[in-house]
Amino acid sequence: MTRTADNWLEPLAKSDSAAATALEAVRLQGLPSARDEHWGYAHLRSLGGVRQLAAISADAAAAAVTVAPLLPSPLPGMQRVVLVDGHAQAALSDPGAWSALTLSAKPLPLAPTDPDLRFGSLAALLAGQALQLQPSSNSDTHLELLYLHTGQRGSVYPRLSLKLPANARMTLVERHIGGTHAESLLCSALDIDMASGSRLELHRLHEFGSDTLLLDQLQMRLADAAECEIHQLSAGGSNTRHSLVAQLAGRDARFSWHGAAVQQEDERHDSLVRIRHEAEATHSDYRFRALAAGRAHVSATADVLVPDSARGARVRQSLRGLIDGRGAHINLRPRLDINTNDIQASHGATTGQLDEQLLFYLLSRGLDAHEARAMLMWAFLADVVGTVRQPALRRAAEEIAARHLADAAALQLAGSLLS
Repeated sequence: MTRTADNWLEPLAKSDSAAATALEAVRLQGLPSARDEHWGYAHLRSLGGVRQLAAISADAAAAAVTVAPLLPSPLPGMQRVVLVDGHAQAALSDPGAWSALTLSAKPLPLAPTDPDLRFGSLAALLAGQALQLQPSSNSDTHLELLYLHTGQRGSVYPRLSLKLPANARMTLVERHIGGTHAESLLCSALDIDMASGSRLELHRLHEFGSDTLLLDQLQMRLADAAECEIHQLSAGGSNTRHSLVAQLAGRDARFSWHGAAVQQEDERHDSLVRIRHEAEATHSDYRFRALAAGRAHVSATADVLVPDSARGARVRQSLRGLIDGRGAHINLRPRLDINTNDIQASHGATTGQLDEQLLFYLLSRGLDAHEARAMLMWAFLADVVGTVRQPALRRAAEEIAARHLADAAALQLAGSLLS
């Protein structure tokens, strides 16, 4: 057992049956510590504040459906499933989307493909309700999963298994709104299996309350000619950790990840994206933009593995950070592990402050300081947010970023720019 597990789960297991169950599970895998290479910036000490490990019950979630007025506007052309504190709510969901789901009250096992996904076992074990999606072959599905978190006592464990059959297409939006209780945990596990020729466009919009502690795991496997494109925006939350492992197992599998993190005040964000090229002619494209203001801390690791079996692979990495505030920190770590000469690869990472010359120019054109800084931040984030092709989705992502950039004046300016 690691020091983290001893200090966190051991005391809880004496009084919390969920913690006792979790403790038995993690004895087999152990929990990461700050000494682990890819967890040094994850601020695992925050786990010590978790006192409500048991999942929020279905009855408690059903009693909170009065949050319906807080639902954002539906996305055009998409069916919606709404989950409140981890439990799907038929009354708030579209009938067509509801019928496509398989709900299970039993734990949906997760076999992590990578040791850095070990928290996924907790999500699979303690989830109050697991979701399964399996469209038919050659189908074209457009689905939004909207997770509402009301901040009541108890933890939330979103658990989703998605299997895309051959030549199926799916646009999936996974959106988190709200926050958890200060002594609770939001621990999610998403498992995606893509058959040959399937296509997935996944949009992850995460906007968390100030007390939220998130541990997010996503693992996926791509077969021959499968293609996955992920757009992810994370904003808010006291401590958030995203771990993603993509296995490009089939020839000509293609994977792209365009992510951004917008953090302010004392918020902390850490992400690991590990891409395993295992077959010939596989392609991967990783792009990350981090914006840290106040005393926020953002870190990101881009880890690409290319063995000899992945001849003809193409790899691109681009990590950029923008710091706004003397107390903010950004740590970017690109890494390529290449074991073949037949490859095209490029990578780079840069971090810097707002451009003072551009800021002076904007001030000289009549903008005040808040508006000028907001414009520079927008230009920086547009490199990732602008890659979202659907206008409604892009607008939703831009609105989330706007709410976490600056004050009301800057938000008003951002709104005019969005128009």
